[in-house]
Amino acid sequence: MAEISRCKPAGETIDYQELDNITFNPEFVTILAGHDQKDFTTLSSNKPLNDENSTEISYITIQSTEIPLHRSVSWEIHWKEPFFIACMLFAGLILSLAHHFYYMSLSDKRTGDEIKQAWPTRIGTGLAFLVTSCLKAATTASLGQYIWKVMKRQPLTMKSLDRLFALSTDPLALFSVELLKGAKLALLLGAITWLLGLASVAPPASLTIIAKNISQEVHLPVLDFSKPIWNDSMSGDWNAVSVTNTIAINTASNINVSGSEWSYSLQFYGPSLQCNEPNITQKALFDNITRYYEQDNIFTYDDRHDNQTNATYGQGSGKLLYASWSTWYASGTPNTNHGNLPPPFQRAEFKYPQLWVQTSTSEIVCIAVNASFHIGVSYIDGVQHVTQQSMEIIGDYNLYYADIGEIQGNPTVTDSNGVTTTSATGGSAVIVWNEYLPHMYSLGGILGGNITLRDNIHDNSESVQQYVGYGDSNILGTGLMACDEIANSPFKYEKSSVIRNVSATFTNTFSSTTQPWLCRNRTLARGIEDLANNITISFLSSPYLTSDGDLQNIVTSNTNNYFVYDPLWLAISYGLALFFSAIAVTIGAYAINSNGVVHSNSFSAIVATTQNPELGEFLGRSSLGADPMKINSHSRRLKFGPILNQTTTDNLDAGGGESGMIDEKIPHIAFGLEQNIGELRKRKLYI
Repeated sequence: MAEISRCKPAGETIDYQELDNITFNPEFVTILAGHDQKDFTTLSSNKPLNDENSTEISYITIQSTEIPLHRSVSWEIHWKEPFFIACMLFAGLILSLAHHFYYMSLSDKRTGDEIKQAWPTRIGTGLAFLVTSCLKAATTASLGQYIWKVMKRQPLTMKSLDRLFALSTDPLALFSVELLKGAKLALLLGAITWLLGLASVAPPASLTIIAKNISQEVHLPVLDFSKPIWNDSMSGDWNAVSVTNTIAINTASNINVSGSEWSYSLQFYGPSLQCNEPNITQKALFDNITRYYEQDNIFTYDDRHDNQTNATYGQGSGKLLYASWSTWYASGTPNTNHGNLPPPFQRAEFKYPQLWVQTSTSEIVCIAVNASFHIGVSYIDGVQHVTQQSMEIIGDYNLYYADIGEIQGNPTVTDSNGVTTTSATGGSAVIVWNEYLPHMYSLGGILGGNITLRDNIHDNSESVQQYVGYGDSNILGTGLMACDEIANSPFKYEKSSVIRNVSATFTNTFSSTTQPWLCRNRTLARGIEDLANNITISFLSSPYLTSDGDLQNIVTSNTNNYFVYDPLWLAISYGLALFFSAIAVTIGAYAINSNGVVHSNSFSAIVATTQNPELGEFLGRSSLGADPMKINSHSRRLKFGPILNQTTTDNLDAGGGESGMIDEKIPHIAFGLEQNIGELRKRKLYI
């Protein structure tokens, strides 16, 4: 550096305004120390710098110097950083929507194998990571812009400045009292940056896998009473191997039906029974039947000592346990026409299908009815389960007259009036008929007959006493034997001079009486109604009695895995993340507009903004940049802005020399102590 002094010529004044207009030529000036003043020339001219009228000028040349031109700062908002912030926020929105629509496209679809099940979770996790990464990038960039606004407005200690710059990288920086007082929005942006990661936790789990039962549409069977098989028993003959009878016996025997695992519900119409205690007229007929049996030495428990006949109850008398009669049972059925029907019953006139039941202590009359059934059928492990969800009695069903031939088995013919007859030779007969009557025939095949106990016993191979010759009714093979009227008959506990233990003999003979659950409603009347309903329901299992109904959706027990998407937590997580990110971006945009420029947190930006010699006075031994910093005074508060009263001092020799004050018309911007930093104003001229 060279110091140049010049003596003012006599009588000449100094023009200070002219000094302000001095500009430096980019070419450097060479001054040779120790030479004669006549030899002092510039590179561009050989003329001496002094003339004859000038006073003496002394020159001291130390070295060659190149003086560059200074340029003022540029106030402009570069597009790159705002564009990046906007793109990151928009990318977060697009990716969150992509995550939502991707999961929605998988909802209610089969998952496939294990590999296919895993990929949606992987993709969802990746999308959640990208969403939060984009939003965090936008928030962090916005925080970086707002930091510079804080530093321009608020003086902060060096420690607080460190924490301010570390808000997005060090969570402990959030716990600063000084920042809480003077930079609340900066702390908010820092907290948002750290909490955005939580938005990636819930969304991947909003797509789950559940097992759903396989459903399919099938034609369920409905009873078709127009099929010829319903008229096979028009003559009233009982065919033990006919479809209806076989189904009825299987139903009463509780035989399980194998099949795949599935379930369905069905509504249909069919025959049933309504059982009640007899009215006065019916009660009188029961009394006549009882007296008839007493003449044959068979007694009910209540009438064994009524003395209404000459017969006397005693050893060898028959004990009536159960009996059922009906003129509407098929021919060949016990206790019907041409089948041991009591004379009082033969003389009675029954114009509508019904059956009568007598036990040791009670009487029951069951009337045939038309009913509406609503059932549920399911197969579990090959076992059929039928739940009679509801049964509503509609009323009596209609009877009509049908012509039949004398020979059975010929084809049936249906005329224009819908009357079905069986063609035959040798004449014809007219009967009262309805397609529901085979249901009564089926009931008669189970309920018809008597069970009468006598003191006839024998010892089996295990020396256990049992009754013999007690009856001919198929009710013995059903769960109706467990109903209270039969299982707990008073005859079970009556002493006998022949039988050692009447109760044990009774139980040994009728083992089902020890299982009350077989009679589901415990009473015989309700048990018979259940049996009638079960027979009707079982008709559905025969393709000869049914036809395909409307398509219905059935649910099987087999399952497939399906994706299920619940968007609630994805919407909440991404919605909150986007909301707070939008707040951060708004604050960042406000900071950029307020600052007038887009600031950078790069190394070069830090170097450019710390060109203030006074910073070295209290940074101490920290030139290495090692953590922790060796700062002499943590209490000194710094601010970013134009430096006030900037001075430069140069010494001519080691021992010191004079100092010169140089006023800068264009202030320099840098970090500095708050008392030496002015207010940075947007669009002003700074260097």
